[in-house]
Order: sequence, then structure tokens, then C-alpha cells
Amino acid sequence: MLPWLVCLLLLYFATWLTLASVLLSSKRPASMIAWIGATIFLPFIGPTLYLLFGSDRLRRKRLQRRSDGGRSPRGDNADDATGFDFTADEQALVRGVTMTNCNRLSGLDEIELLPDEAYFDALLSEIEAAQHHVHFQTYVWRQDEVGRKFLAALCHAARRGVEVRLLVDELGSFETKDEFFAPLIAAGGEFSWSYTLHPRRNAIS
Repeated sequence: MLPWLVCLLLLYFATWLTLASVLLSSKRPASMIAWIGATIFLPFIGPTLYLLFGSDRLRRKRLQRRSDGGRSPRGDNADDATGFDFTADEQALVRGVTMTNCNRLSGLDEIELLPDEAYFDALLSEIEAAQHHVHFQTYVWRQDEVGRKFLAALCHAARRGVEVRLLVDELGSFETKDEFFAPLIAAGGEFSWSYTLHPRRNAIS
């Protein structure tokens, strides 16, 4: 009788610890609800799966970059706010923000609205003109004519030596298969799904 009691106690504590971890995480609501359901309705299995696959590997990489001195992906000094007319307090705020997201503050003061097809054409032109890197993040990517056109542009950029990194949200692109992005990986680019429960879709390929 005692072993069963120990198992029930372990299950009780594991369930509550897992629920607390999920609720305190910064996961998206859909992912959070899924993990809560798995924890409650799949005793032992749910907490175990969360322990193995619940943490986001891309987020751990970002945190690691932050601990490496606040350098941006281009190697620039991301906390440099001295080129702008800021007060000391404003400079301190800018340093904190830029060290968090690992990107330098932009001095752009003009925005151009690109409706409908003009947006796609401009984005394709930027990809074709890229010389150093293309970092592309999107919520929706479909396996249609537009999706194939952009994939071909990214593959072409990767083959000519440009660093290409693509991050796609799994929820917004649920019907798009992993194999669709295989040509980009073969061309030398990098691809990953973001915010996903699937254990094989957490790491950049």
C-alpha cells in the first residue's frame, strides 16, 4: 500500500509543479492551454513530456546571447546609445532595451506603407539585393504560389553566400509541412518553427 501512496504523492506534486511552471512561463495562450491539458489529463506522461520538451530552445539561445555581453547578431555593440540626443536616463533605458533584444537602435524617421502586392514585391527585392544576411520571421507561410516564390528567393540568396535564417510560427502555418522548407536547408539556409509543442520542431535545422 505504501508504494502506491508514494506514487500518488509524487504525481500530485509533479502535477502542481508542472502547472506552476507552465503558468509562470511566457508561452503563448494556445501552447499554455495545451500543456495544462496534457498535465491534467495525462498523469505522469504530461509532466514528463513538459520536462523534456516544454522549454523553448530558441529562447535559451537568445538568453545565451544576452549573457555573452549584449552583442547583436552582427557583432555590433548593441548597447551603444551615444549617437542620439538622449538624456542620461534615456540612454540607460535604450541600453537596457537593446541588450535585451540584441539589436541596435535605428535612426530611421520615415515609414513607407506598402499595401497588397507592393509589399511582396518590395520584400522580394530586398531579399534579392541582400549581401550579408536575411533574417525572416513570419506568422503565416502557405504552400501556395506566393510561398514558393519567397522560398525560391531565400534559396537563391543562401546559395550565393548570404546568411539566411527563417523562423515561422507553427500555429499560423499549421498546414505547411516540414518538407516544404527542405530546399532552403539544402541550399545552406536555416529554418525553424517557433512556439510549438512538437519536440522535433524546436531547433533550428
